[in-house]
Amino acid sequence: MHRPFLRLAPASRMLLAALTLAAAGCSRRTPAPPAPTPVRVVTPVLTEEVPELRFAATLAAQSQVTLVFRTGGYVESIAQRIDARGAARPIEVGDVVAAGEPLATVRQQDYADQLAQAEGVVGQAQAAAEKAAADFDRAERLFAATSLTQVQFDAYKAQRDASAAALKSARAVLAQAGSARHDSVVRAPFPGRVVQRQVEVGALVGPATPAFVVADTRTLKVVFAVADTVVGRLHAGDRITLSTASQPESFPGEISAVAAAADARTRLFAVEALIANVDGRLKPGLVATVILNHAGPTAAQLTIPLSALVRSSTAADGFAVFVVETNQGRSIVRERPVTLGPTVGNRLVVRHGLTPADAIVAVGVTDLHDGATVAIVP
Repeated sequence: MHRPFLRLAPASRMLLAALTLAAAGCSRRTPAPPAPTPVRVVTPVLTEEVPELRFAATLAAQSQVTLVFRTGGYVESIAQRIDARGAARPIEVGDVVAAGEPLATVRQQDYADQLAQAEGVVGQAQAAAEKAAADFDRAERLFAATSLTQVQFDAYKAQRDASAAALKSARAVLAQAGSARHDSVVRAPFPGRVVQRQVEVGALVGPATPAFVVADTRTLKVVFAVADTVVGRLHAGDRITLSTASQPESFPGEISAVAAAADARTRLFAVEALIANVDGRLKPGLVATVILNHAGPTAAQLTIPLSALVRSSTAADGFAVFVVETNQGRSIVRERPVTLGPTVGNRLVVRHGLTPADAIVAVGVTDLHDGATVAIVP
């Protein structure tokens, strides 16, 4: 049995079509734009002078050498220290060593035997040389009295000269054996600290085998980089102040060298300073802050708060700020790259990229991107 076909009146069909079009229009409605991000803005501050400049640097020993064995053999002993329990132990990294202190010794018996053998050869050569010299003296008197032929006289003279040469050679071998025995001991060249130990008792070593790295920490050096606007005011002998997170007080220092040319990549000038460290409180490798207290007045320059700085989205090693602009009644931000100078307190010097009239975001930069809409709050 067939169901009757439902026929709609023309008015009903028009109403149904209108409802369908309205529903389709609602499904394609444009989503509402995101709410503006609330931010606080500031303008760069024009600074007339910088009372002090700060630079990050790393402390290093003024002198550091790698000590090597000058002879070969089996390591017989290593310098000892007494630990907290009163037991002897080999010297380790960080231990203090004295100038000339024996640090490691190759087995001495081998070199003692060589030295004794060389001494015996010298004794024999000495006796032979003395006998040849006495024989020549007698031959010289006999030759003067015509009791000796020229051939016989020349033979005595040749024997004397050969014996003297043999003695000289034996003494050279003895000196070499003595030097070898002396060189079988690795000694500290100056007072300092052990930075590395690369040898163990019983190891077989040869000439030029590394044994220790020793650093003279009585004076430390620090190298930092400055811009061209600062380097002209720095000279060897100028005083600096150095501080570290590990020590509550500051340490005075003195500039020892200023680079004559800038680094080709960074365009910065290297400056080296020396810090006295007689008490050993400072350690090589510590991160330090170098403070130049005598920077003096500089040309007027713009500074911004540290909170306004972000990493550049276009340059991996660059920095930028967000500058607020007005577009059709809306406040939007534009990412602008900047070139930075030194830190002044909690602010940064901006060398290029901003003007005193620019409004930059100081609070709220975390969620921003170029072109984002913002709402400025007090």
